[in-house]
Order: sequence, then structure tokens, then C-alpha cells
Amino acid sequence: MPHPPSSLGSGAVTTRPDDAALAAAAVVIADLVDRYHTASAEGLGDLVSWAAARGGVADCTLYLQDYGQRELVPLELGGQAGPPLPIDGTVAGSAFTAEAEREEPAGGRVRVWLPVLDGTDRLGVLGATVEAGDEGARWLCRRLAPLAGLFLMSKGENSDHHFWVRRRRDMSLPAEMQWQLLPALTVTTPEVAVAGALEPAYDVGGDAFDYAINGGVAHLAIIDAMGHGLAASQMAAVAIGSYRHSRRAHADLVDTHRAMDAVVARQFGEDRFATAQLAELRVDTGVLSLLNAGHPAPLLVGADGGFRPVPCTPALPVGLGADEPPPLTTVRLEPGDRLLLFSDGVIENRLPEGEPFGEERLREAFRRECAAGWTPSETVRRLSRSFLDEHKGRTRDDATWMLVEWRGPTGAQL
Repeated sequence: MPHPPSSLGSGAVTTRPDDAALAAAAVVIADLVDRYHTASAEGLGDLVSWAAARGGVADCTLYLQDYGQRELVPLELGGQAGPPLPIDGTVAGSAFTAEAEREEPAGGRVRVWLPVLDGTDRLGVLGATVEAGDEGARWLCRRLAPLAGLFLMSKGENSDHHFWVRRRRDMSLPAEMQWQLLPALTVTTPEVAVAGALEPAYDVGGDAFDYAINGGVAHLAIIDAMGHGLAASQMAAVAIGSYRHSRRAHADLVDTHRAMDAVVARQFGEDRFATAQLAELRVDTGVLSLLNAGHPAPLLVGADGGFRPVPCTPALPVGLGADEPPPLTTVRLEPGDRLLLFSDGVIENRLPEGEPFGEERLREAFRRECAAGWTPSETVRRLSRSFLDEHKGRTRDDATWMLVEWRGPTGAQL
């Protein structure tokens, strides 16, 4: 009896290989897992390539996205690394941006590209060459890609190797501190997706964001510490640390703001401050509570592509010792709504001609990328890329984006 088609996470539907091919691939995966335990971070590329070759897959290579989210950089094979591939304009990049399987001709065979994810956070891609009709080899590649994501995250905890691979130029000390402070750039559940980006990737100082999804609440924060360089990154680290401490103590937004305000004032003096936006989204109802401490008001685009205002009375930035409780804004989101939080560096950075980037340019870019139907993570990547391109690769201030998409309660159809 023939096997039914199997649906992949990428959305592709393929024919399931026969039982013999499945059994052979299962043996390969079992041996791979056995070898993984003692493999080094430097050897992961070779390990995955070895397993693929046993299953009839040639030229299997792992690629990681660089910190600037412009290139896919290969892990070494046999001590040698090939050239990086651009994310934009390549088949490999399309697999990464669409988070879906792609393929291209390869000398009578097929080059298959699959996204490599940590949960829903994009790490890179796996590229492999297979015979066009070898469903067993394809099935193996589709299992190697998620295993590679798990291996990369695990081995990256005790090695700097993957940091070196992803770094395409020198990174400042403040930027390295900020990257270590960040959560994964993307998280997705059936009800909500969160994605963020920082620029300049290799020299960011005082901007940061954080989130957590606990039960039925998505907790969100974006921080912009006063100044630049190491002092700003230290203040951002303290502010994010205070935010996490309050969140994990089940403090509400007002008490969280109060605690951040006190610790920033105590550690950095009354002349230093950080702006912040703190939010909580009920993922079952779409009710968003927002506390705005000196940030620009967020942008809200609906599933129909139209903007809706977000009334957002600002409180004082943290560190200035506010006497009155900060005002809270409550907004009820609709399924498919996308909320964009951003630091003032996005709209206040000046273009090479001297004029500010401005909110109107940001609104148009956000509307355009939402209308294109990109995922939240790709929408944010494209926003940050186009922003940096318009500034000819140079910005005078940090620019941070944090996009929240509410998909509706579990089972809702957009």
C-alpha cells in the first residue's frame, strides 16, 4: 500500500520514501546522534556532511547568517570554508527568508536548500545535492536540517567558533555586550510572533530589547539608553536586568517601571536616563497594555494593510525619578495586527543629505513590507536592511525594531 504524502514544516508536500529508504536514513540519524555528543563546535560541519554522505547526499554544507543579516556563511568542511552567499538574490537566501525548502539545478542533479531553525529563530540554511528522484536522500536532508539547528545551539554554549563564523568584520565591545544580552531574534507560537533587529549590528551601544511568553501573556520591552559606547551598553544591561527581575517576580508594568527608574538613577546618577516601552499582550484576547517611558509611539498595521493610531501618553524616561504613576494605554488588537515598537534612532537618524529619516519614511517602509506578506522576522530584517541602505551603511545613533504580530486565539483563521 503506498504511503500518503507527508507535509513538511516549510509547507511543502512531498512523497514519503519507501520503507527501506526510511530504515537506512534512521540508522544514519542514530549514528549521527551518537557521534554528536563528543563532537566539537568546529567539527559540526564535517559531522553533518559525513551523515549526509552515508545517505547518498553530496556536498552537504551548513551556513549561518552573519550578524548583519546580509550573508550566509559556510561552516568549514575538512578545515576549509567556501565563500559566503548573499541572502538577497540567491536560492539559498530564499530558503532562509521564506523559511521554506528551495531547490535549483546542479549538473544533472538537484541542489536542495533547507532553513535551519532554533525553534522558530532563523540560524541559517543547509545546502545539499541529491539525485532528482531520490526521495530517501531528500527525507534525510529534511531531518538533518532541524538536527543541525539543535546541534548548533548546544555546541555554541561552550565555544566561540560560531561567533567567529557569523562575524564578518570587527565588533565593538559595547556591541558584543548587547548581542550577549539579547534573546533570540524571533519567537513564534500559534497565537503570537515577536521579531527584533538592532543596527548598526557591529557597533550598537545603548539599544536593546527583550521578551518572554509566559502562559497566556507575551511580555515585551525595548530600551534606549542615553549616550553611546560602553557607558550606554552598561545602562542598557542594568535596565534589561531590572526588567527581567521584575517580570520574573510577577510585577505589573507600573511596578516594573518604578524598579527600573530607581536602579538606573541609583547606578548612573540623576543626569542619566533610558527611554523604554514596556508591554503585555494577552494572547487569548489580543488586549495589549502599554507603558511608554519616553519612546516614540508604536505603529499598528492591520491585516487589511491600514494603519490605526495607538494612543500612547508618554511617561518620563527611567532614571529621572518620576513622582506620579506612569500612564498606561490599553489597545485591543485584531487577528493579523502587527505592532512595531522602535527606538528614536530609527526616525531621528539623518540621511546623507542631512534630513532625518522621519516617521513617514518608516510608515511607508513598514506598510510596504507588511503588504508583501513576509514573515515577522523577514519583515524586520528588510526594514533594518533598507534603513541601513538609505543611510549608506552609516548611522549616527542606534536603531532598534521590535515587531509583534497577534494571530488571534488558538484556532483562529486569518
